[in-house]
Amino acid sequence: MKNSPETRAFISQLQKFQRELCACNSKIDCNGLRDFIFSLVVSRFCLARGVSTEINSSLTPDRSKFNQIIDNLHHQDIYFSSNFFELPSFRDLDLSDSQIEQLRLLVDSSLNGLDISSLGVIYEKFGCQRPNKKEGIYYTPPPIAQMITSRAIDCRDSNSAPSVLDPACGSAIFLIAAYDYICTRYIRGSTNFNEYRRVLVESIFGIDLDARAIEVSKVLLLLCYLLKKPIKERNERDLPDLSHNIIVADTLTSPPPLLRDRKFDCVIGNPPYGLSRNDQITKHDGEILRGKYARFINGKLNKYLLFMGCGYESLNSSGVLSYIVPNSWLGIENATKLRKMLLESRSLTEVSVCNFAAFDEPAVEAVIFLVDRSNTRAKLLISHLNSPQTSASYSFKLAHVTCLKSKSCTIPTFWSSGATDLFEHLERECFTLGGTDSPFLPMIALQAYARGKGIPPQDSTAATQRVFHTRSSNSECYPYLAGRDVARYSICWSGEYLRYGEWLAEPQNLERFSKPRIVVR
Repeated sequence: MKNSPETRAFISQLQKFQRELCACNSKIDCNGLRDFIFSLVVSRFCLARGVSTEINSSLTPDRSKFNQIIDNLHHQDIYFSSNFFELPSFRDLDLSDSQIEQLRLLVDSSLNGLDISSLGVIYEKFGCQRPNKKEGIYYTPPPIAQMITSRAIDCRDSNSAPSVLDPACGSAIFLIAAYDYICTRYIRGSTNFNEYRRVLVESIFGIDLDARAIEVSKVLLLLCYLLKKPIKERNERDLPDLSHNIIVADTLTSPPPLLRDRKFDCVIGNPPYGLSRNDQITKHDGEILRGKYARFINGKLNKYLLFMGCGYESLNSSGVLSYIVPNSWLGIENATKLRKMLLESRSLTEVSVCNFAAFDEPAVEAVIFLVDRSNTRAKLLISHLNSPQTSASYSFKLAHVTCLKSKSCTIPTFWSSGATDLFEHLERECFTLGGTDSPFLPMIALQAYARGKGIPPQDSTAATQRVFHTRSSNSECYPYLAGRDVARYSICWSGEYLRYGEWLAEPQNLERFSKPRIVVR
């Protein structure tokens, strides 16, 4: 079922159940209820597939159905050696027998259509409490994770199972794909289940800041292992220990011993996209990261660029790195060092442009890149994909040295036979807007919002609520052009105004906005 319409419908039903229960009981802990519902979904999934066992309710006839569920969740935590199924907050929920029965029927009616990837989808879309969009976290659909993983693993010229790291693993979508693919490719249906166990312990590694996500990851990976066994053998008592494989840590600022002590064959994932503004990267962390990743990044920090640098450093001498990231890294100034390093080393071998909505959030235009440290080819492949399951609709090969001729080492996503001559002509005959020969003075756009800036200092809600933007005009207001208002050859003003004054984060002399100028989006 994965991220199918059926999965989305099931998630909507769970959300509706939670919403209605919270609406009729103002004292209930809605976050605790969400955690409880997700734990129950995973618990019922395990039981339906012969993993773990349910405590016989006839042994405790005086216990309510809610308490019997809690007993079973506690029992499954013991079985998995986890802190996932039962949380302290559950004890205060005390749902009625009818509510428990309604929830259990809802869950059980959807179990046949669920697989392990579906559970990851449900966690990210329903069970996860972190504000993903604010933190720059976008959930990866399983087909994309499977494509990235298989391509990265296939790059290796080896008959042994690779070590795979996801440095921002979330609920293990990429690691589940990696484990399944490694087992399929390297074990090939073996009935020696010690091989499946060995691959899990020796090949699969993940790190995340979210402790709940790490517990989810460990349980789902153990389920992957158990479901490869015949149903009669799934109630194994001596499960693999993943406490040294799947770890709670800050990969960027406080890397765990796992990153310091070893290098990996493959690093894969979908790193968070947070910026150094709006507290997505704190000032303290920014200072640490600026020094640590100075050879990869110049200018403003962005988490996904930092994770690209971290991923590259985590590879062994023949390792492969592949992420799905915003396409902006192909041209933005603060990624110039990173592009130059990857192009000069010839390790960047593929860039795949996603001409489809890779995420539910349409604002993210994504590309998938592949870095192979053992590569010696002089060209990289640029391709355009209309879906994760189809071959490229358009592709071309481009010499690394061609990109290096550009001062900013920009990597184009379209090319033609005459493009090289054209760009060489432009480089030779033209000046850049910011160059010493230019009559123009480059200036960045106005920054209206930033926490702690302005008079009085702005709080964290100023930007999210856009408190200085308005649809009505007065003496303090001026027409405001947003990025979406600036087209290639025209301006289409949305009708929005900005209240202008010292309360803005970085107010500037209004004269700069009234003189002749070139607007570049």
